[in-house]
Amino acid sequence: MQESTSKVSRKGDIAWWHWHRRLYEWVIHFADTPHGGTALFCLSFAESSFFPVPPDVLLAPLTLGAPKKWFRFASACSLASILGGILGFLIGVFLWSAIGEWAYNNLGFLGLTEENFATFKGWYEKYDFWIVFT
Repeated sequence: MQESTSKVSRKGDIAWWHWHRRLYEWVIHFADTPHGGTALFCLSFAESSFFPVPPDVLLAPLTLGAPKKWFRFASACSLASILGGILGFLIGVFLWSAIGEWAYNNLGFLGLTEENFATFKGWYEKYDFWIVFT
């Protein structure tokens, strides 16, 4: 038998570069713990601002495992998402004033220029929801 030359983690034989898969499995493992509801709240809060794994990954197994608690899980998920969205908004409002100039100077190669920002801001003022939706 020939040994593979790629580096693979022994935990579930997931390649090291599949960090998103390991993160997904870490999130879903909370469905089998007594802390599932708390984890769902925290995950929903974090996901609405910065975390890449959506709360549905945990919401579905928790709800299927305890159908009578569906409203509690859905309410916690919704409340945490709203609170996380507020945090994300506040981060955007207050952090941009602190790092905006740095972002223009250092992230121009990504297309973040004052001109592009002004263009997008104009679209947002004109089209509101639809520019974000698009």
